[in-house]
Amino acid sequence: MVMWATCLLAQQKPAKSRVALQPTAVPNTFKEVAAELDLGGHYFRYLSTAQANRNAMAQIRKLFDETAKLLDDSPAGPKFARMAAVVFDVAQNSIEELGMQNVTGMGESVLALEKERFRVRKFWHHDPTKKKGLYFQWLGAKPHALEGMRLMPADTVLAYHGDFEFGTMWPWATGKVLKLAGELAPPEAVPQINGVLQSPMVRGVVNSLSNEAGFLVTMGQVPVQPQPAPAVPAIPQIGVALVVKVKDDMVQKMLEDVLASELEAREVQVGAVNLKVHAVELPFPVAMFVKLAPTVFRVGDYLVVASNEGLARNMVATHSRQAPGLTASPEFKALAAGMDLAGNHMYFQSRRIDEFLRQSRAATNNLPDEYAIIPIVVEALFPSDGPPDSRLTIVRFQANGMLSDSRTTVFAEGRQVEGMTTLPAAILAGGMYGYAYASMDREPPLAPGPGGLDLGGLELPRPAGGLEEQARAVELELKIFAEDNGAFPEANWRRVARGGNGFVLNSAVAGKKLETLARDTVLLFEGPPVPIAAVGGLREARSNPKLKAGQPIFIKLLDGSVKRVTAEGLAALNWSGAKKGAALPRREVVPVLNLAPAGRLTATEAATLLKLLVGNFVIKDTGGAPGQKPEVTTTTVTSNWRENGRSVEQAFSSTRGKETLKGQAVIRFDAVSGQVVYDMTFSDGLRRSGTVHWDADLRTLTWRSDKGAVSEITTWKVPVTGKWTGATRITDGAKVSWQATKTIEQVDEVAVGRTQLTVSFKNNTGKPAPYKKVTVRVIGGKHMFDNPLEFTSNKSEFEKTFELPMEKYTVFVFTGTWEQVHDANKPGAYRTLTRVDLSKAGARENYAVEYQPLDTSGLKGGATVTGKVSTMGGKARAGMKVLVGKQVPSAGLYVVAETTTNAKGEFEVKGLAADERYSLLNTSREPIGEISPGKPANLTLALQKGDTAPDIEFVHLPTGKKEKLSGFKGQVVVLDFWASWCGPCQGPMAKMQTYGAKHPQWKNKVKLVAL
Repeated sequence: MVMWATCLLAQQKPAKSRVALQPTAVPNTFKEVAAELDLGGHYFRYLSTAQANRNAMAQIRKLFDETAKLLDDSPAGPKFARMAAVVFDVAQNSIEELGMQNVTGMGESVLALEKERFRVRKFWHHDPTKKKGLYFQWLGAKPHALEGMRLMPADTVLAYHGDFEFGTMWPWATGKVLKLAGELAPPEAVPQINGVLQSPMVRGVVNSLSNEAGFLVTMGQVPVQPQPAPAVPAIPQIGVALVVKVKDDMVQKMLEDVLASELEAREVQVGAVNLKVHAVELPFPVAMFVKLAPTVFRVGDYLVVASNEGLARNMVATHSRQAPGLTASPEFKALAAGMDLAGNHMYFQSRRIDEFLRQSRAATNNLPDEYAIIPIVVEALFPSDGPPDSRLTIVRFQANGMLSDSRTTVFAEGRQVEGMTTLPAAILAGGMYGYAYASMDREPPLAPGPGGLDLGGLELPRPAGGLEEQARAVELELKIFAEDNGAFPEANWRRVARGGNGFVLNSAVAGKKLETLARDTVLLFEGPPVPIAAVGGLREARSNPKLKAGQPIFIKLLDGSVKRVTAEGLAALNWSGAKKGAALPRREVVPVLNLAPAGRLTATEAATLLKLLVGNFVIKDTGGAPGQKPEVTTTTVTSNWRENGRSVEQAFSSTRGKETLKGQAVIRFDAVSGQVVYDMTFSDGLRRSGTVHWDADLRTLTWRSDKGAVSEITTWKVPVTGKWTGATRITDGAKVSWQATKTIEQVDEVAVGRTQLTVSFKNNTGKPAPYKKVTVRVIGGKHMFDNPLEFTSNKSEFEKTFELPMEKYTVFVFTGTWEQVHDANKPGAYRTLTRVDLSKAGARENYAVEYQPLDTSGLKGGATVTGKVSTMGGKARAGMKVLVGKQVPSAGLYVVAETTTNAKGEFEVKGLAADERYSLLNTSREPIGEISPGKPANLTLALQKGDTAPDIEFVHLPTGKKEKLSGFKGQVVVLDFWASWCGPCQGPMAKMQTYGAKHPQWKNKVKLVAL
């Protein structure tokens, strides 16, 4: 909220800009990098990498050593240490040969050329006294006209083309592979590896390739309506092409031979170009997106593989200038105006991609169940991220380094940092970021840059790992499993929660019921680089090498919150799952962000802080300049979310007497600095920017703006309940020029940033409702399966409106209770679900449900099934009651019949439909197997409690003799399954061998068998 706007009534003239380049005690390349960038724009960043380069290899070596220590006690330890030493030596040598150590500075800038056209420049400076290295030789000797752009049709929406010196890349890569193989692979394997790498075919392919490659994606203007799903949105036809410059026709012939061996080929002549078209029939729904008929052709020196004949024809016409190409499209021309298109690499992205994905998300939210996978896939592959964006990038390798010159229609720091460079720039940036980050915290402060900004003090962001999104998906799958099965999974939980690699499940949670655990229990924690186990606790968490290096690890709690915790903070977490005192409230008014004002926030912590600032406020402050009579100023603030909840937009109006000052503010999370920052624009043209800090210990919210010697600080005291109080002070050097006390008279945080979901339920059958109650269950955001938002009605028809925080939700509507949701035999069984997107402020969704009675006529008939149920040991399972059921999506499991096996384990079920398949279940409704009329069903039960164990045969390792399990009849037998290659198995297996000596009373009573 606007905390100090009223004070600016007394200061409406901006201070003079102070631009000065301060001397630095540590030499850097700021001047050289800044000469290639735009000063005075929206964004500027510089990083000196000299000292980082000196320290990075030592940090990489330390990481290898720390990982090797973790494995000291296992057979894999010495092998890993040797492997790490070899890999480190090869990596160090490679970095030197590639020339990465001689990149002495990086910088980037953003300048608005027009209202919706920004120039984004990035520059990597190379030490001119050193050799440039292989990287600069491979990816661009000098800028030139990019002829590959002549192949790009006008409907291209994504394209890349650039220089690649395959002839020199391959021998270097081959040498590194052979060096690693010589040290790590078995001696007999090295000649085989060398034979493959140096085979005539491989060498022929490498020698045939020239020095350019690229790809393009087209999106047809005329949409193709998929069938037979009229509810699916119209999808434009998508084409894909790969392009490579060649010296001869060897690669082309090889590709055509491979395709012709599997697919029927036909030749098509387009002008002077011969197309080889290969037909492929794709299944639904892939055919909705891509018409696949791989087409191979050559235009000049460029070999092209296009996804279909139509795209190939367009590319040929574009290259011969018989059809307008990408460079003639209005979108491309608007971006490229005044831009030098000569370079070594280009990248283009059309705003049509963003627009199409945005329309697809909106249209696919209410698809029928059989198409429900489509919105899930779209959101997973293309998450919504800001307004539609057009981008064009040219990368040039110059005498003094590499320049990435981009034009984009949207300025957003995250996008500029992550997405604006092409493939080679991304490789270099990614390599240098990871390479330099290990020693970044030790880099001394650098020279302040233009505009008085301390450019050298900015911290380089870590490469995004997506841990929060990954952990959220894993959490959801674990909780769904716990809901359906009564408890969390145990050691094999990664089979349940895909994407769990990299996380360790808290052992206190494994196998436990959700309702027995405290909400602040640790659910998942970030595992070490070499995972020791899938399940662990505090001890395993402490073994992560990141903690020893002073870095925090990622923690996911059962209540859905996340933390990044250092070694000192681990013990304070709830690792046992025990509930302590009263349950925490579902929604806390004030977020607990236990950070000092200078601390970095995570994105999740910043989002929590932003929620505190959303609302409608009336602020009164009393104050003025020292020695003057205090005056009262009233400020009204209205705020709302924008960018799907990643920032807050506010409008304010301050009145004192007859004077009024209005303005707007945007408050957002800056990932580079790790702070919540704000920018304010006033009606008189004045602008202010600063930071917002939350101190949980003092329960204070501080807004600070510094411009030259003038500082403006507003501090609010935020009680758990009651009004906020605060004070503002403006100082110029040591002199106080304004001070005031403040109170918030009114806070309305309910109406802002909320959305509405209306669910209606009707019975249009014309008959009395057979059900007694209807339940609506909403899952999403804070309302997960352990804390759903639920509404139950005893009426046959109703309408219910929910006010919800901005989020995406799954809505279940069903007759009866949640415990009965899978029971199709209950009276009036019916269930349905949908997904709604309420992630934008003020969103409104209506979900109208019409009751559909279950029609069981198709599940019954005159057919019969006979079969037999046996135990795993082959014995007949007599007297077992079995159920015959059928899953009905709109109702659940419908039990058609039940019977009991006879003395021979045989059963007979009559009254079934002849063309249906059914499930045979036990009385707990656990599946035994599938049955179909007309086919004998011989089913085997899984091993049951009380059954005789199968008489397996194994080798007793100490003696080498074969033994059978039956030889231990009358004893308690513990079977421990392990593998010699399994590092985590070694410790527990060795420990089990000590139990016999520790428990002499077990002799002839307990047998421990390791298999």
